[in-house]
Amino acid sequence: MILTKHAIERFKERIHNSSYDDIYKFITEDIKKCELLYSINGIEKWRNNQITYVVAKKKKRMKIITIYSYQGKEKGRL
Repeated sequence: MILTKHAIERFKERIHNSSYDDIYKFITEDIKKCELLYSINGIEKWRNNQITYVVAKKKKRMKIITIYSYQGKEKGRL
């Protein structure tokens, strides 16, 4: 899985200001629990609880493009 710089910045801004390793670990585990909302032209949206991940999928490799949080910062999730 690849995390873009933009996705890391959005995670820090919207979820929790953590290290790259902690963010990678969190997203890797969280995305396993996600529900696929839709997929079109290689772009997918996955959602778990109040977090939505926008993912580009190429040759079975996931690239997290950006992250949306519907509750603002969800403190304590990490």
